[in-house]
Amino acid sequence: MLQKMKPEDLDALLKDHMADILALLEAIANEEENCDIKLAEMLDGEPELVREAIVEKLRELLRARAAEKEKELDKYLEASRRQEIVRQRNIFMQWLAWIMSFQHSGIRSLEFT
Repeated sequence: MLQKMKPEDLDALLKDHMADILALLEAIANEEENCDIKLAEMLDGEPELVREAIVEKLRELLRARAAEKEKELDKYLEASRRQEIVRQRNIFMQWLAWIMSFQHSGIRSLEFT
């Protein structure tokens, strides 16, 4: 039945519950205990349509938050990759400078016996 409703109608249906939904979302994000009980209390006594709307809205917000966290993680991983590339480049340049120092000092071979 929710699938047939317009987004504006759903928003009107949830208007009185958004503060509770957002509070529950924060509780879930903070990994608080008894989030399931808080959800059950929120749904208790509500008509079936309102229950479905609350659960669907909560799912939507959780998906959006997960996508946001994934983007943050991707940014962190990319920065970490860039740092590793710079580190490897620096090591290579040090090695190259070391090798070149032998060439300029007149040593023709790097034999270690």
